[in-house]
Amino acid sequence: MILKSQTKEPVQVALLSGHCMVVGPDGVEVPPMFVAEAFKSGCIPVDVAPEEVKSTLVEKTGKDKMELIFDGIKKMLEADCVLTGAGMPNRKELSAIVGFHVTAEELTSAWNLLEAETK
Repeated sequence: MILKSQTKEPVQVALLSGHCMVVGPDGVEVPPMFVAEAFKSGCIPVDVAPEEVKSTLVEKTGKDKMELIFDGIKKMLEADCVLTGAGMPNRKELSAIVGFHVTAEELTSAWNLLEAETK
């Protein structure tokens, strides 16, 4: 399957087995063992426009990605979630709540916004 990064930045796809590969914005043949993890990392089929994927998310929810992450964190805190050693909610649990892969950068940004809002 040929996949590409949604942005101009390449995406590193790594497996627990130690195998890894880089998927760039021009697209690359992704071996079957990487496909699921590549999709979780935000890669899309080469024939799909990034705007198409982003607009679908906004159409379904009426909210942008950061708002969904922010709402997911609030939901976790209301349910008294256990925070990680870094003092933030678990990213895998948050991803399950919002329905898409949340990157560490997205979690940190949303967490900082939440902290600023409570001060």
